[in-house]
Amino acid sequence: MSENMNIGFVLAAAAARIRPAVRRAATAALLVCFAGVAGGCARLPSQVVHKSPGQLDSMTAQAATGRSLFHRSEDLAAAQSLFAGMATERHANQPLYLCELASIALLRNDRAAAGRHLQEAVTLLDRFYDQATEQEAASLWGSEAGKVYKGDPYERATLYLLHGLWLLENGDVEKALISFKRGLLMDGDTDQAAFQADYGLLFFLAAKCHDLQGEHEQRDAMLLGAFRAYMSLPDVARGFAQAAAAEYLLACHDGAPDAIPPSPWLRRIAGWGGRGELENRGIRGPLLDWLERHRLSGAEQMAFNTLAVVWNGEGPTMMRGGSHGQTRLIACLDPPARPLQYAITVNNDQPQDMLQWLGNVNFQASTRGGRRMDDRLASQAMIKGATEVTGWVMVGAGLAMMYGSDQPEVQLIGMGVVIGGFFVDVIAQLMNPLADIRCWQCLPAEFTVLPLQLPPGEQQVTVAATCGMTPWTERAMSFTTSPAAPVAVWHAQGPSWFGDDAAARLGGHQDVMMQLLLEAGGAATRLDPDGDGEMTAAERSAAEKDIVRLYDSDGDGRLTDQEAGFALQAIWGGKWSR
Repeated sequence: MSENMNIGFVLAAAAARIRPAVRRAATAALLVCFAGVAGGCARLPSQVVHKSPGQLDSMTAQAATGRSLFHRSEDLAAAQSLFAGMATERHANQPLYLCELASIALLRNDRAAAGRHLQEAVTLLDRFYDQATEQEAASLWGSEAGKVYKGDPYERATLYLLHGLWLLENGDVEKALISFKRGLLMDGDTDQAAFQADYGLLFFLAAKCHDLQGEHEQRDAMLLGAFRAYMSLPDVARGFAQAAAAEYLLACHDGAPDAIPPSPWLRRIAGWGGRGELENRGIRGPLLDWLERHRLSGAEQMAFNTLAVVWNGEGPTMMRGGSHGQTRLIACLDPPARPLQYAITVNNDQPQDMLQWLGNVNFQASTRGGRRMDDRLASQAMIKGATEVTGWVMVGAGLAMMYGSDQPEVQLIGMGVVIGGFFVDVIAQLMNPLADIRCWQCLPAEFTVLPLQLPPGEQQVTVAATCGMTPWTERAMSFTTSPAAPVAVWHAQGPSWFGDDAAARLGGHQDVMMQLLLEAGGAATRLDPDGDGEMTAAERSAAEKDIVRLYDSDGDGRLTDQEAGFALQAIWGGKWSR
């Protein structure tokens, strides 16, 4: 605005040097120009409550605060209050904040509120179209963030996933199936064909619905889709083949292969694809026969009445780039240490590894390709930059004509060129190529899931995250399995990646544990109880738990430097005992 004010002062000073008739003509031309710009910016009647760009930006900033409350502080009540305050009016951002509220309600086990928010968000995204905000956003003057939020393909697919889970738990299997399939359609709305319809969790859940309806062929087709989507993820296919080969060699080493079946994870994944798909992934010969004999059938895959859904990590976020903010960048936060693995222990039973990568939200967000809107914003930014330069060149040329000549006609032409340059610059300032960076803040980086067959009633659960064989953190919770639901769905917020200095805690824990295990090497019966000369992962884990249990004086589940010092002194003194 300061540039425009300076131009105004220049025009006033220059106009004082020319004849009154010339000034009157120039003033009339300027008024016509302003009338044209004002007419071009006129608003159409809108169905939504109008919010200025500043108000919408303020909401986006508040949503970022809600993200921190949700992920870092894990203060779900405060996050819910913040988003609820912004979702009361029918403005352009309301569908987004209903999605945020649905996330929070699911994790707070408020199923009624979750259902309301999910249903309203789905209705708005499906049916609510506001012509005024859409036309304004598509114009040179409007902001993309001013139109009604519709979300990226990964956000819409995830909304249908969560809504389908809610419908499934409430006994509406047919509508749940429709919701999962609509999620797959949303996931197919991408420019990169290689990553279309690769949301494996949607295929898996659709298979469960078909199974409940007795449609076994459709169930197996959906499981095949889950297999192909799963294997399309980076490193998953290679990891699957390596794990299968390693387990088979171990089974052959210890005796007849059939005496030692594959791990539950291998049996499940092999059952999704069948023999032909396994061959396509390089699994052949005796290894293929071994997997084929032990793989879980479709009926066995679907024999569960409970689905644990753990929300791990922080989901995608968006930011602007480019000279005029016209480029939208999707940022996905990775865990500070890899690999992080998740397991669930139910009612003090054996830990079970969760299915990872099947619901990888970060992968879905980062493989969507470009948007049609991206090209328009890039063109608009280019026009804006060129128009700004042109306007100032015209102003400079016009001023040179006005001050460089005493002829009224030349001065009039110069004044017209200055007015034209000023008008061009005003157009440039009014252009708004800013990319829309609204996004669903309360999503995880990944949904890890585990199908379970449980009796009805209250279940005591521990969700544990580990890095290799080193514990990261764990969380104890409980939920209730309803006998009336076709599938009881339990949503839980997983152990935080970044909260409470988790990365520093992991580094310190690894160093202390390694030193303690090395120093405890003399106590061979503790580290290698079966005497085979090897310390297995289970044996190391048991030794680590013993160390923590014995020397964790403050009961916080980890060893401080002081506690580790006491532990080392005890081990050196031969006092490591149960």
